[in-house]
Amino acid sequence: ACASAVGFVTEDRGFSGSVKDTKSQLTLKGDMLQKDVSLPIDVGVLVSDGRALTFGYVDSEKEIDTALAVIRQDPHITRIYNHLSLRPQGNVLDSVQDTYYTEKLWAKLATTEGVTSANYKIKVYDRIAYVLGSTTSASERDKVAKIIDSTDGIKGKGFEVILIDRGK
Repeated sequence: ACASAVGFVTEDRGFSGSVKDTKSQLTLKGDMLQKDVSLPIDVGVLVSDGRALTFGYVDSEKEIDTALAVIRQDPHITRIYNHLSLRPQGNVLDSVQDTYYTEKLWAKLATTEGVTSANYKIKVYDRIAYVLGSTTSASERDKVAKIIDSTDGIKGKGFEVILIDRGK
């Protein structure tokens, strides 16, 4: 999982793209903090290839609007996949389970032949796997989707993985 957070050069999109995405992801969290102290805690954001995927639960539609407005202001972001919802009732056990399932998926991706796990950002929230990434291989994209779909305990997915022709 550490490799995906840092963006090693094993990614198809290269190191410089990874740095831009990581910088945007961190900047967005800071900008959200300036708007509302709870936003960076409640709103998860994954950034890949200039695309942002949001997930999490907030207390009001206004918080959703505020988070999306912050993201739209980032010049690096070209597309937003919004998966924010109003907060249901939950508990600490839910958070522990989500961490378990996130790590379980990372382990499966890292050990699957033909999958470059560094091409993907994954976070499980409320047992829904949110996946953002890009690949040059339809076969790899299909393998990742199958891994998510076949993992016991995952009840759904927000799957935003695009195929890119990088001119290779």
